[in-house]
Amino acid sequence: MKEKPNLITQSMNYENFLKRGFQFDKRIKKPSNKEFLHLVAAENGKNIKLLGSFDKQLIEIKKRLTKTTELLINQLNDETKVSSLKNLLIDIDNANSSENIFIIVTNGLNITKD
Repeated sequence: MKEKPNLITQSMNYENFLKRGFQFDKRIKKPSNKEFLHLVAAENGKNIKLLGSFDKQLIEIKKRLTKTTELLINQLNDETKVSSLKNLLIDIDNANSSENIFIIVTNGLNITKD
């Protein structure tokens, strides 16, 4: 059985997936693994006033994941990957936890690895 990645690994996967879209549009805010770490902290009840509630952070992360996925869809010529990324957009829309976000970015990294 495969061991669950630790929180730092999960957050770096989040950052790495966003960087794949960032390369196509440098106008978007540079990705940081801290966004994911702050989401997990908020989900676990840590109240950091500057960052907002868990729901607010989740909405912002979902927007960033959607933007990244759309940029990748527009840049890729592989119809199989494009189709998979379009399905990922549905998953992003339905995400409601940091675990969902981690699964999404892991899938996104696997789809776009080549």
